[in-house]
Formats: sequence, C-alpha cells, structure tokens
Amino acid sequence: MFAYAFLVWIQAAAPADMRGSATGWFWLAFTGGLLTLGSLVAIFSIQLMGEYATFWLSLAIVAMGLLVMLIALKERSGFHSLLDKEHQHQGTARTLMGGIDILWREPRIAAAAVVRIINTTPYFGFFIFLPGFFTEQIGFSQTEYLSLITIMGLVGMSFNPIVGKISDRIGWRKVLTVFGGLGSGVAMLLMYFVPQWSHGSFFLSVVCACLYGITLCGYVPAAALFSSLCQSKDKGNAMAIYCFAAGLSTFFGPALYGAFNGLFGTLDVIWGYAFLYLVSAIISWCFLLCPLDPGEQRNPQAQRLRRLDSVVSK
Repeated sequence: MFAYAFLVWIQAAAPADMRGSATGWFWLAFTGGLLTLGSLVAIFSIQLMGEYATFWLSLAIVAMGLLVMLIALKERSGFHSLLDKEHQHQGTARTLMGGIDILWREPRIAAAAVVRIINTTPYFGFFIFLPGFFTEQIGFSQTEYLSLITIMGLVGMSFNPIVGKISDRIGWRKVLTVFGGLGSGVAMLLMYFVPQWSHGSFFLSVVCACLYGITLCGYVPAAALFSSLCQSKDKGNAMAIYCFAAGLSTFFGPALYGAFNGLFGTLDVIWGYAFLYLVSAIISWCFLLCPLDPGEQRNPQAQRLRRLDSVVSK
C-alpha cells in the first residue's frame, strides 16, 4: 500500500511528458529495496543471525524508510485530495464506486489493467519454484541463488529510468508492446531453459536472469498510460485500478502455478506464462493507443482520439 500510494503521488506530481521517466525512477527504488537490498541483506544476515532474526531486521529497515518519508519528503501533491473541486464533496460510496465503474466507463483502462496483471503474474509464479529449480535441479547453493537474484535486481533496476526515458521519447505503447510483452516472454524462456542446456553455468544463468530483469522494465510506461488514458478527475481511480491489478498479479502468479503444475507439469506452465506475455503485447498494441503518448504525436488515429476525448470532457 505504501509503494503504490507513492506511485500515485508521483504520477500526480510529474508532468505528462516525464511520466515514463518518473515511473522508471520509482521502479528503480522499488526493485532496489524489495529484490536487491532484500536479497543482499539476507545473504549476510541469515549466515550471521539466522532466518528468524532476519525477519526482525527487515522490520527495522522498513521503519527507517517510513522515517525518511515522514521527515524528508516535501512535495505537496500527495498531502491533499487528487479530486477536483467539483468531485471533492461527493460521498464516500460514490468515490469508491468511481474506482470500479471506470472499468466500463473507460474500456482502455480495463485493457491496461489486464496488461498490468500479466506484467508480474509470470514473475511471481516464477519465484515460487525458482529457489528449488536452481538449488535442486541445477545444483546451485543457496548463496549462489541469492547472488543471482541480487545481480538480476541490480541490473534490472538500473534500467528502469533508462527505459522510462526511452519511452518518453519513442512512445509508451511501443516500449510496452515490444520491450515489455515480447521481450519478457522470450527472456523468461531463456532464464528457464539456458541453465539446463548449459549444464548449470552460473555465468549464463546470471546473463539470462539479467535479461529478464531488463525486459520487465518494458512495463514501466504502464503507469504513465494509466494516468493518461482518462480525464484528470479519474486519474486517482485509474491509478487505483493499476495498483489493484498489480496486487492481483501477486495472487495469480502463484495460483496459476499451483493449479496447473500438478496437471500439466512445470514445462507447460512456463510456456503458458510466455503465452500470457504475448497476449499482453497484443493488447498493448491494439487497445492502448493514448493521445498523450509522446510516440503518438503524429499518429492520425491518436489525433482523432484526442479530439474525441476533448469533446467528451466538455
């Protein structure tokens, strides 16, 4: 809740032509904490104090982050309601419903929600069996596996602002489709098959893991698209759907693996995850045309959509 509320704050404060870059910096910090710093601390703390004490150490680190936010953050957009004056006095029930009925009022938001769910569904499913896959099937030690995940996080997070900046130049939809959807599908398959084909090569396994981490950065523009696909009064509702979709992916990833692994086996589940990324690419390209997308400024269809959105808002 802290992380995604913070992302809404960033989208409210960032100019439209910098939302991709701003989101990239958010994901750099998010990945740097959850994946990279978390794994790095665990490598040493588990050896020094054990697994149970590491949980208490993590609580102390989270508390430090809270203090930084309370003391150092001065930007004011997140200190008041994001609703315009016309909608600030509507009831709580109507406000909550606005975060739901936007799915059929703005069909592109619904399409974007599907893309965001797919974004990390394979990722969270992947990490259900990756520890056992690398330590038992490939033969890595626990330290080697944690090192692989740490390196993957470091490399992946370093590309978040880079990909965000690129998306602000060439277009959010293009990056989301090619780099995110298609790229993540291919990289995920490589991360699974190459360690087996290379007979447990740690170097090649790290290369493929880093490639997967980099291509996941292709989904950085999704937040910028969410906040730009609707009118300003619905920006908060759109980002609520974004956060909800992100949360659903943490459930669907392990759930799909648990449901289908026993029926079809891990290999078929992996191919199913790759197919989901392909579906994500198709939806992104066909349904997420956005008039504010920097890469669509000369697109006649986007210009017509911009005029239509202007008429509807009036």
